[in-house]
Amino acid sequence: MGRAPKICSFVIATALAVPLLAQDLGVAINLPIPELTERQMKEYHVIELAGAMPAEGDLLVDGKLPLPVIDFVSRLGMIHQRLSLFENGLVALELSGAGGTIRKRVIIPPDAVTAYRNYFVAADLAAFEPYAPGNPGHDQVILRISAADGTHVERRFPATAMLPALVERQRHVLQELLRALAEDREVTNPIAGYKGKIGDVLLGDDQKSYRVLRLVAGGEFLELLCTTEPVRRFVSRKDLHLYFIGVRPGS
Repeated sequence: MGRAPKICSFVIATALAVPLLAQDLGVAINLPIPELTERQMKEYHVIELAGAMPAEGDLLVDGKLPLPVIDFVSRLGMIHQRLSLFENGLVALELSGAGGTIRKRVIIPPDAVTAYRNYFVAADLAAFEPYAPGNPGHDQVILRISAADGTHVERRFPATAMLPALVERQRHVLQELLRALAEDREVTNPIAGYKGKIGDVLLGDDQKSYRVLRLVAGGEFLELLCTTEPVRRFVSRKDLHLYFIGVRPGS
């Protein structure tokens, strides 16, 4: 068994201390936790993304598509989650069924890729034999781990199944990574690093669209006009990621 990545050590300790109900499968459950523990969990998310950057371009490796290292798919009822980690550090995720769909691509640092590869060992997964594959329509997890020789091990099991401790920890670590990337707004938000262009349309976290009318102070501030209501907003460019989740180029 590989050593757990340093960036995930707090999550694994938490997993051992708190019963894993359905909260990691996309179901919103409030668990009363001490304030200090809550602050530590938020700190974990920041550490996880340290050095990460938005993925841009085709990200080919020697002209070819990068090889997948880990592929994780979970479906429980209407909740669908998928996370794929590739050899070049690309992480692609998709979440749907909870009021909308989130898709993101981000590059994580090489040391984080190495840590995950050392922890997710194909031979460890091969030792696990599920009692049932689960129902692919509403209750199934697919976990696929690639080995150094290019082969891979895949296991399918019910999302609601009780799992051996190692496999449960692996699933929990991947769901925490998925959650951290999904909740992050500064690194993986498509608006991060946006320079501002007159005519572009920004999608707010209130699900309203705002057109860029004017750039003020050399582009440090943007004047925005809601496309459906007579509302104007002035927002600092460095704070855009706090209020907006996407941008559409102007026509």
